[in-house]
Amino acid sequence: MVVRLDQHHTGSVLVVPPFECAWLFSKDFQLPKPSQGLVMFEAKGNNDVTIIFKHLPGSKREQYMEANYTVILGSHKNSRVCIDKNGATLHMAGGAEVPGAILDASQFQKYWVDLNQGVITIGLG
Repeated sequence: MVVRLDQHHTGSVLVVPPFECAWLFSKDFQLPKPSQGLVMFEAKGNNDVTIIFKHLPGSKREQYMEANYTVILGSHKNSRVCIDKNGATLHMAGGAEVPGAILDASQFQKYWVDLNQGVITIGLG
């Protein structure tokens, strides 16, 4: 997965190897309030662009020691979007009409994920 993080228009690109995590925990990447905020980014890849919302960085997705929400774009062999809470699937949707269900490996696409007191909204563009 390749993610372009361009909050300050630096052209920064982050390459995350398969099955690895890149924890973005500087002040620039913190939500304004716990469980509330909007994350915007660009990504390209074959599958599984994963966004984890949790209070502290540093553990793998499979370690559910604290409350978290996980959003997976291009899940299930690049066919679905999944939303998990504490390791349990809350919602899964697929098809070309679902934003983020099918990733493009050849070019960056803009995505946004809004978290608002447990309500997660995902968009493209």
